[in-house]
Amino acid sequence: MIQNHPDRSLTNLRRKLVCSLAHRRPFLSGDRASGNPGAVQFFEEQIGWALPVKEAQKSRYGKLHAILRLKYKDFHLLSVVWSGNKSFHIHVVFDTALFVDRGGAPHVTALHAGHHSHWNVLAADVEAVLAPSRAVHPDGNLAWQTAFRRTPDGIRKIDKVGHPFDLKKGAKVHQLVIWEKVSLRKSANGYALFFSSTRYPTPLTPMPSGEKLEPSGVAYRRHPLSSEQTAHVESHLKAHFVGEDCPVAFSHLAWEGGS
Repeated sequence: MIQNHPDRSLTNLRRKLVCSLAHRRPFLSGDRASGNPGAVQFFEEQIGWALPVKEAQKSRYGKLHAILRLKYKDFHLLSVVWSGNKSFHIHVVFDTALFVDRGGAPHVTALHAGHHSHWNVLAADVEAVLAPSRAVHPDGNLAWQTAFRRTPDGIRKIDKVGHPFDLKKGAKVHQLVIWEKVSLRKSANGYALFFSSTRYPTPLTPMPSGEKLEPSGVAYRRHPLSSEQTAHVESHLKAHFVGEDCPVAFSHLAWEGGS
């Protein structure tokens, strides 16, 4: 577990899958706050997608939330987070319980490819609604579930010079939540699920007859790691969460309810 880790709206969700997107725009020559204003303009455009504040449903993020709520019964949350640099990370959360209860659970070895396939479908929806004015597209690196995400209210340390807002190397920036809304009530017309068995490379494993996921359950069954695997993972996490500037300290892995 991670000690003294502040609560974040995405990290504590159970039975949920998070698809994250960020529009990738490589820096151009001289593209800095003190030079070419392109990076700042793109930042302002992304801020504009959250307006008007008092009528959030009319903003582009609001329209995206409404479309996802209408299309997918398992849609749960849309959260937009400033990365601390020039891009915003758009987290779209889906509840896996309905999919697993209806069709079964994907094998753990199929999750990586399955996440990538579902991300491609979602990226098309997001890009169609937000409609960036520049030649930018969702960052394909985030299609992989192992990619780092900029989580809500996290802290980013600027690790190189040339920040678009001229922040100094070593400065700490809060990853602010720009727009966020939970889908508490499902649309009466939203019968389709975002998850599809056709987007996994291997067949699903049906749930045992009469068994359903409990609220604190996991989306698929798996065996605990071996002692050697646990030690390997812990050693890497301990090496990652080090240093005086690190806001958290890693203690150990804890198994709860078989996960």
